[in-house]
Amino acid sequence: MPDTHAEDRIKVLNSADSLAQLVADAKATAPAFMKMARDAAKSAGGNSEALFGEHDQHVTKKAPSLAKKIGKKTRGAFEKLKKAGVDPAAMKLPTAPQILRTIDDSVRGTIVTDTPEQLGDAIRRFRSSVEASGGRVEVDNKWDNNDNPTGYVGVHTKVLMKTPSGRDILSELQFHLRSVYDGTEASPKDTSHGIYKQIEAMPSEVAPGTAAMQLIFATAAHGIAQGS
Repeated sequence: MPDTHAEDRIKVLNSADSLAQLVADAKATAPAFMKMARDAAKSAGGNSEALFGEHDQHVTKKAPSLAKKIGKKTRGAFEKLKKAGVDPAAMKLPTAPQILRTIDDSVRGTIVTDTPEQLGDAIRRFRSSVEASGGRVEVDNKWDNNDNPTGYVGVHTKVLMKTPSGRDILSELQFHLRSVYDGTEASPKDTSHGIYKQIEAMPSEVAPGTAAMQLIFATAAHGIAQGS
């Protein structure tokens, strides 16, 4: 599944301009999002499934999580300008509402399949369903275009949908092979994420942490190649 070309990438932002409105839009959109994801997983066959956490509890991000992400993006913008040599007094940082409109995972989920063929089928079915509903899907295939030093693999899709009231909202559906992510904390994806969190807390551990993540994903990829 090829990446979406630059000129075709989604440029529309969330209609919401407040945290409360984005939370409300996410809750209103979640049922349609989950149905399209589950239909796509079912059409892929085998043991393919759509995952949203236990009892679907993670399908939408809660307000505290979204607020934390806004803060992280603000700090990231500051560090980027600082690294470029911009005087802090002259910095024009994005406002919280501006950042909020770019958040693309207030609604999110994952489809897991056993084989690459099923993965491709699920992506095509999901994209077809979204486009039929008036939305769009942008594909980021990290198997083909992986510049992540950790070796992370998967297919991420940025999804533009309409709320029942016609507002725009961005969401994310990831597609993974079961050997990489099976919905448990013991999966390579979640194990690696735990290491990533440790690196965030202890920057001095970047080198050994990155090496560990590379080994985790390389082992998973080897299992796929061997058909296990």
